[in-house]
Amino acid sequence: PGFFRTDFLDGQSLVRTARELDDYAATVGVTRSFAAGHNHQQPGDPHKLAQVMLDLAAAPTPPLRLPLGRDTVARIEAKHAAVTAELATWREVSLSTAISD
Repeated sequence: PGFFRTDFLDGQSLVRTARELDDYAATVGVTRSFAAGHNHQQPGDPHKLAQVMLDLAAAPTPPLRLPLGRDTVARIEAKHAAVTAELATWREVSLSTAISD
């Protein structure tokens, strides 16, 4: 699932070290900033997520994968577009590896 508006990104759930090292500003620092900036701003409604989970549990043929949340759908669509573009660029090379009859 994507991000749902819960307390997951605040101090009740997300533990931070007291000491911050500048050497990690580009990695852990980015994650810390993200959490601070998105806490209680997440786009997903946790009540709607819970209902979907209950519906899935009762579904006779649930999907193998079900992306939940508009942020998740957007990321998957962006990834698929990038994969499609790369495949188009390298398609002939990929197909050239088949055994010739």
